[in-house]
Amino acid sequence: MNNSNSLIGVRFFYKKIEYWKEKFERIINHISDKVQGLFGDKDKEKYQDVANDLYINDIIDKKEYNKINGEKEKDGFYR
Repeated sequence: MNNSNSLIGVRFFYKKIEYWKEKFERIINHISDKVQGLFGDKDKEKYQDVANDLYINDIIDKKEYNKINGEKEKDGFYR
């Protein structure tokens, strides 16, 4: 019975990780859309400042920062 409870706990923890991973990806995509001006240039500078702040404070890594700025990864390198 103890193994059953452990398995339930692991599944619960895994679902929570997936939930927050999806939320994080949605936030990054939203910021990216704003930075790239896909919905107009009104807030573009403000969202670029948010992206810069997230990167400078080590909240997002270089890969996520480049994704926000619309840089595509080719052969392991961003261009």
